[in-house]
Amino acid sequence: MSRRASEGIPAGGRILALAACTLLLTPRALGCGGAAHTDPRLRVRAYSADEIYRLKAYVGYQIDLEFEPGERFVGLGAGDLRSVGFAAQDNHLFLKPKAASVETNLTVLTTRRTYQFDYSASAQRPDPALGDVIYALRFSYPPSAADRAADTLERRLASASGERPRNLAYAYRGSPQLKPVSAFDDGVQTRLRFDARGELPAIFVRNDDGSESLVNFTVDADELVVHRVARQFTVRRGGLKGCIVNEDFSGLGERLGSGTVAPAVERAVKGVQP
Repeated sequence: MSRRASEGIPAGGRILALAACTLLLTPRALGCGGAAHTDPRLRVRAYSADEIYRLKAYVGYQIDLEFEPGERFVGLGAGDLRSVGFAAQDNHLFLKPKAASVETNLTVLTTRRTYQFDYSASAQRPDPALGDVIYALRFSYPPSAADRAADTLERRLASASGERPRNLAYAYRGSPQLKPVSAFDDGVQTRLRFDARGELPAIFVRNDDGSESLVNFTVDADELVVHRVARQFTVRRGGLKGCIVNEDFSGLGERLGSGTVAPAVERAVKGVQP
């Protein structure tokens, strides 16, 4: 939940919401999947290679198993494979009973994981009051090694950012609607803050040959964090355009004495809002 979205919720409400999310993702061996927060027939379960997931099916109803994006179905093993129909598409596997009564186990193989299920089916009409009808079961997964490494790098950069001196020698020219409220860098990252009432612009870096390349950024609180420094960034939104100039840029993070490097440049605020 974003900071803005949570501002209007009392502290007790946020604690209850967090507890509910925790319950949704808590694995229970051989237990029915925790009901999702939207509809009890849509379930979310945390994946564990050491867990057996229980699926209660009904004749005439299918169950959609949703795996991680990019994860593909490879094969299905079952004690009674003739009684279970299945089809796969993208990262989804669809299961449907082919007999009036089924009691079996399933092993699902994908390109990334192995899943174990206790599968049963009944010809009786499902009773919504029992809460055991499953339309879809989506799995959540722990962060990958790459995600953890990226998160560690982000934390290190953020920590180091507070220790390095800031370069506030930035100037701006262009459409006034895109003028940043503040701009600075620490030799590694460039941080830009824009008017919170407007839409964020796209950010481009100006290359040495005069061409431009779109740059990615992350949002930290109310600042845009570009994970590099450059002589000039170009910002665009619709037909609006502006240039953010680093007056102390000399390449490789070295800084020179401040001074305007381009004509018709309006000096941006140096640590003070306009």
